[in-house]
Amino acid sequence: MKNEINTKNCWELIRYLFVGGIGALSYLFFSNLYNWLTVPTYLSPLYAWASGLIVVYFGHMKITYRVQAQHKRMVLRFLIMQSYNLIMSTCSTIVVREWLNFSYFIASIVALTLTVPVLYVLGKYWVYQSN
Repeated sequence: MKNEINTKNCWELIRYLFVGGIGALSYLFFSNLYNWLTVPTYLSPLYAWASGLIVVYFGHMKITYRVQAQHKRMVLRFLIMQSYNLIMSTCSTIVVREWLNFSYFIASIVALTLTVPVLYVLGKYWVYQSN
């Protein structure tokens, strides 16, 4: 029984990393695209975040956590969780890019590093909980 739980959690983490990887690549692509299009640093994360919301929401619901849609509960929680993501991504991007003078690409990598672990825990135990 314990081995089954560990195997299930391992596969769930792999699926999370897969869907999250798609979301991360989407974020990197769009945030750097918007930066290239001369969108201000403080707006690029917002636009990148908005560009990937639907893909990430349904990807985690259907692929990662494999739960039935309970949109009334899940959407609000998902948006709250993603608001944390947006705030942390924007703040860390500004600090790394504007204050520390690193490239925008490095700033976007730092933003992902700071948000991904928290998003996994919130997604698993709050947004997509199966009960």
